[in-house]
Amino acid sequence: MKQLIMVFVAAALLGGNGLAQERRQAATKGDSIATWHGYLVDAKSAQEWVKSQEVAMKNAAEYTTETALKDESRASGYGIITEGKWLKFDKAGDDQVAKFLKATTQVKGIMITATGTLDGNTLTVTSLKEPLQVGPSSPR
Repeated sequence: MKQLIMVFVAAALLGGNGLAQERRQAATKGDSIATWHGYLVDAKSAQEWVKSQEVAMKNAAEYTTETALKDESRASGYGIITEGKWLKFDKAGDDQVAKFLKATTQVKGIMITATGTLDGNTLTVTSLKEPLQVGPSSPR
């Protein structure tokens, strides 16, 4: 009986992992909507930081709302850094960032939850909001 239970537990754990991998693969192909949690940053800053995952996450945690509101930041566009990777927002996402920045009380390390479809390295944003919990992660 114990062996039978162990087999079911192992199958459930391995099956769940497979589903998570399928979800991540689908999210990277742009054929399904997924959600990312991470730091909001402008494109110009992100391009300098993403050469190293550690540097990207450290700098993104220090990025300020004041910097995000600068003209050069707006001109370069915005995106999300999650797990050291950069995803650029589409034009609609950039427009949503402007509204988000006006409403947020975050001053530094601007955490966001972005939902949309991924096409290459560009995220077509359907929604942008403050996360319920703090901490960057991959698509869910």
